[in-house]
Amino acid sequence: MGVVPELPVGSCSRAMPVIGMGTSVDPPISAEAKKSAFLEGIKNGYRHFDTAFIYASEQPLGEAIAEALQLGLIKSRDELFITSKLGFDFAERHLVVPAIKMSLQNLQLEYLDLFLIHWPLRLSPGVEMNPFWQQKDLREFCKAKGIQITAYSPLGGSRTQWGDDRVMGCDVLKDIAKAKGKTTAQYGSKELQQGQNEGEPRNLRLVIDYEELNKIDQLPQRKRVLLAPLLGPHGLVLEIDAEI
Repeated sequence: MGVVPELPVGSCSRAMPVIGMGTSVDPPISAEAKKSAFLEGIKNGYRHFDTAFIYASEQPLGEAIAEALQLGLIKSRDELFITSKLGFDFAERHLVVPAIKMSLQNLQLEYLDLFLIHWPLRLSPGVEMNPFWQQKDLREFCKAKGIQITAYSPLGGSRTQWGDDRVMGCDVLKDIAKAKGKTTAQYGSKELQQGQNEGEPRNLRLVIDYEELNKIDQLPQRKRVLLAPLLGPHGLVLEIDAEI
């Protein structure tokens, strides 16, 4: 993967790699399969992992980290940036510290680099963001307030209950990528960065000119909302058209 650029986050002593590996899986897979995927991620250069109690991924991630240390894939846990989150059931003042201790135990770690409130996320808000759900107003607000956004499902959540294949199947992105000799996935996620980073590794440097960026900006904004968390277990999905 090469060297991934990093950004400071609040009072964290370690800067956060801007590219991280998410650990929420839909549909669910076994703990062993998760561990294998996380270990493969470390082998391929991922150093930022985003986990949470509700994802049931803390324990397999901890096992993958322990094995990576044994195999010499990383020299120290300090090479990693580990984010976890406060579960919904622990959103009470007296339950926060026990929740952190439980996450540390699951991960077999002595500390976390970042611990977020799972709804709402205050310091580094995690929101769904992709070319078909660009959230321009939110991005401008966060930029003005010095808030760093964490974007999940940048490729549209393909093969999940809440997502679809619109990003990967987008003709606009396909045409731009083909003309530049890159992949649709690279340009689907690059659009969110809105510009070049001088510290960006060479294999991540993609150029989007004004005309191409304007085409992406004009994509219809639509979000799929899974209603099961609100109305109980079922397969109903609500689609929202919006100007955001």
